[in-house]
Amino acid sequence: MTKDNVNMTLTSVIYYHITSPHKAAFGITNVRQALIERTQTTLRHVIGARVLQDVIERREEIAQSIREIIEDTAAGWGVAVESMLVKDIIFSQELQDSLSMAAQSKRTGEAKVISARAEVESAKLMRQAADILSSAPAMQIRYLEAMQAMAKTANSKVIFLPATNQTVQQQLAEADKHGEGPSSYQNYTEPSGEFGNSQGFVNAQNARVIENM
Repeated sequence: MTKDNVNMTLTSVIYYHITSPHKAAFGITNVRQALIERTQTTLRHVIGARVLQDVIERREEIAQSIREIIEDTAAGWGVAVESMLVKDIIFSQELQDSLSMAAQSKRTGEAKVISARAEVESAKLMRQAADILSSAPAMQIRYLEAMQAMAKTANSKVIFLPATNQTVQQQLAEADKHGEGPSSYQNYTEPSGEFGNSQGFVNAQNARVIENM
């Protein structure tokens, strides 16, 4: 029984050779039986001081501890212990089912943690993408792409509106490039009475209210 009250069956192997035939023959009645009993007692003592998980993971360490304990006693019987091995650990069917369920629950929990971390990272990336796309340069690019797509449409009339990050001066300069800005009206003389005074027409231009006349 382990320290956490779990019953199990262990099979072990001990390798030894006789170094003093006189001690082995006359110092003890049956040296083989004495070594087996001594090993079993030591094995119960060592396993009882460890929890189940420790027994499963540190099998070699347990075997080495048992060897160190019994080799001094075996030397007094004329025997040298070469090695000690824990061959197998046998659990009951009920314990095997319990361990299997525990391992499955652990894997499920780890999978949920990984999924949650992936969702957090995805949310961070989406927020970064939203911040980038909402910036002025990105909005300008999207605006130009939309205008380009609209210009390719057949039989359509496209009216270019100023972007949110453009000033009035930039709009007028862009219109001058196409011959439709204020500079194209510098040499224009209004007929008397047709458009009213020229100051009103200039005000209309500055207010970006230009009608087809």
